[in-house]
Amino acid sequence: MKRRGNGEGTIIKLANGKRQAQIYIEGKRPTRTFNTQKEAQIWLTEIKDAHNKGIYIHPSLQPFGEY
Repeated sequence: MKRRGNGEGTIIKLANGKRQAQIYIEGKRPTRTFNTQKEAQIWLTEIKDAHNKGIYIHPSLQPFGEY
């Protein structure tokens, strides 16, 4: 099994066969569950790209009105 590099996030296989992806950004660890490994990888890539472009806002820091 390949290892992911630092800052790339983590994908864990759950007992029910789903995948859980998480990444450490700005002192927070957003986590989501997906049906496939590919979906989890896509989400991690999107989150990293948004953070690098400066447009990522963690859901807990987003004002409710903007949600």
